[in-house]
Amino acid sequence: MNNPKILFVIIAAVSASLLASSTVGFTNHVFAQKDNNTSGSSGSAKSDYDKFQSCLSDAASGGSATKGDIKECFNNIYSGGSSSGDSGK
Repeated sequence: MNNPKILFVIIAAVSASLLASSTVGFTNHVFAQKDNNTSGSSGSAKSDYDKFQSCLSDAASGGSATKGDIKECFNNIYSGGSSSGDSGK
């Protein structure tokens, strides 16, 4: 028998069993969940998304929205305030 192949199969089986048994504890961190904390949120998720898209459209009127524009739109809608710092660089 080929020892490297056997070793690989054993390592793969052990890794798979560890992953399968440990993912139960990680599922709460892996899957997106609804945030019940509404601080900074101005309304429903759809309403916030529509406002975000509108802000991006306004910012991109001359071409593309910059990184700073995107951050500002996001912070204004989802964080409840304006962003500071990056100006699109």
